[in-house]
Amino acid sequence: MKGILVHDYCLSFAEAERLHAQYPCGQKEAALSINRAAWKNDIQRPAYHLIAPGKWMNEPHAPVYYKGNYHIFYQANVHAPIWNHIQWGHMISTDMVHWKDLPLALETEEGSLDPDGCWSGSALIDKNGLPRIYYTAGNNEKFPNQSVAMAVSDAEDMELRRWHKQDSPVQEQTEGWMGEFRDPFVWLEKDTYFMLVGTGDENNGGGNAILYSSGDGLDWTSHGFLLDYEYEKNEELGHVWELPVLLPLRDANGNIYCHILLLCACQIENAAVETYYFLGHWNSEEKSFHKFHEKAMLLDLGNGTFTGPSGFVTPDKRSVLFTIAQGKRKGEEGFYSGWAHNGGLPLELSTAEGKLRLKPIREIYTLKKKKLLELADVSSGEANRQLALIKGNRLWMLLCTDCDEAGIVTCCEEQRIKVHYDRKTGRLGAEDEKQICMGKYRGTEDLVALDGGEIRMEYFLDHSMIEVYLNEQKSMSLRNYIRGTERTVRVSEGMERITKLEVWEMENAY
Repeated sequence: MKGILVHDYCLSFAEAERLHAQYPCGQKEAALSINRAAWKNDIQRPAYHLIAPGKWMNEPHAPVYYKGNYHIFYQANVHAPIWNHIQWGHMISTDMVHWKDLPLALETEEGSLDPDGCWSGSALIDKNGLPRIYYTAGNNEKFPNQSVAMAVSDAEDMELRRWHKQDSPVQEQTEGWMGEFRDPFVWLEKDTYFMLVGTGDENNGGGNAILYSSGDGLDWTSHGFLLDYEYEKNEELGHVWELPVLLPLRDANGNIYCHILLLCACQIENAAVETYYFLGHWNSEEKSFHKFHEKAMLLDLGNGTFTGPSGFVTPDKRSVLFTIAQGKRKGEEGFYSGWAHNGGLPLELSTAEGKLRLKPIREIYTLKKKKLLELADVSSGEANRQLALIKGNRLWMLLCTDCDEAGIVTCCEEQRIKVHYDRKTGRLGAEDEKQICMGKYRGTEDLVALDGGEIRMEYFLDHSMIEVYLNEQKSMSLRNYIRGTERTVRVSEGMERITKLEVWEMENAY
């Protein structure tokens, strides 16, 4: 909006028509761009995580690699830091770390399939080597108001700036919880396209994903719900699933050991929105997924910060997961900051000893700028004496110990967040300066068993983001809004022997 004309009388039709012709109301003059520099001094805004240039960012989704570039899209509102008028933001990168902003890839259009939203989806390279987007088209004048739509890009468009929407949906809802049908995840396996679409299961009352297959990615055959499970044992999964993702998990030899089914729970009673997973065997011939365990598992124990999964397989066969890191500011504080949410660190998922392993992609470590501290075989007291000299807002830290307990504390004046692990109980937890629990623990399924060997805690601080990884088995993502200007870090007291401690300053990725 450039201005408002206010009159103290009622305009005649002729006057209104003249003013309408004089001012380009509703006409798009140029692509709206946001200058990242507007937030360069914001001590809360992450600087090496995936983040939109400003305003609103919902989940990053549809990662795809094409002719030398990684592409990531995200749910964007370029007008305000609120969920409204959702389009597809677009960024490219050569390493999934340093991202370049591009114009919107998809925009809503009146009189089209998607007047009320271009919602989440996925991307792939088709059989002919051409990029496709599958997305949720929102149209509130219809019921169901969600369908799967498709867009294709020009082959010669190296940065995939131009996308052409198909005129008709490629799939409309015919089953599941009617009116809940979104977030298509599409992949090509051998000579068949497969698609998962999130919905609700009217049979057991919980969420589920419908599985489809196709020879051309246009005409789809339904194979019903993907997962057979007992909702009574998994009520925290909610009545609707969003963003279902199925990825192969490889072992140390590069062989596929099993698959992981990821989902974002939605419409839940008395629980935070989380990303859950099941490990199991995927059979593309039988079009079936057989889970290994009855209870859904959590990758991250940050209690609602780590959500919105989307993933793909990289050219070097890594299964990489993108997520949204939910902002925790409320009301005016969040609105007047001018931006909302960011991505979590991209994660590499694999298996070892039959268990899931997760770790940040190796490219993240190219951001290590300056070594601030390196110690070996010291007590926590000695470590903290040297850590007291370090301040900053972008840090990487590695803590290794053979003690039974380990922890890392982030401080700013009187504020404090402690992430800690106890080998005897198997609990990975977090608490603030008032000893209020910030993490999540449902029961024994969230324990991490480290019977022998070192405790290895890897810590990432990026302004208001804290991510901690415990022996590649669990993570904890937290928000750390401060009232000061810089954070300090220290380790938990009582560790008699820290075998290794490193601290590095991290670069700004933008």
